[in-house]
Amino acid sequence: MQTVAYRSLHDNTPGVALRDPAGRVHFADDATQTWRELVDADAPRLTLCGRIDLAEAQRLADGNVFAWIERRNTEHARVAA
Repeated sequence: MQTVAYRSLHDNTPGVALRDPAGRVHFADDATQTWRELVDADAPRLTLCGRIDLAEAQRLADGNVFAWIERRNTEHARVAA
C-alpha cells in the first residue's frame, strides 16, 4: 500500500488527510499545518474530497483553461448587459 493524500474536511475544517502504508490516517488542517493521527472514532467526522495527486495531474493537463473560461464568461456578461 502506498501513501495517498486527500483534500479533506475534519469537523468542517479544511485540510489534508494521509493514509500511510501501515493504515494509519493523519490529518493536517490548512490553518495550522499541524499533523495529528486520527483514530477510528474520528472517521464519521472526516470527509475525503479528492485525491491530491489526481487533481494536480488534471490541473497540469488543463493548463490555463479555467482562467480562460472565467475571463471569457466575464467578457460575455459585459457584452450581454
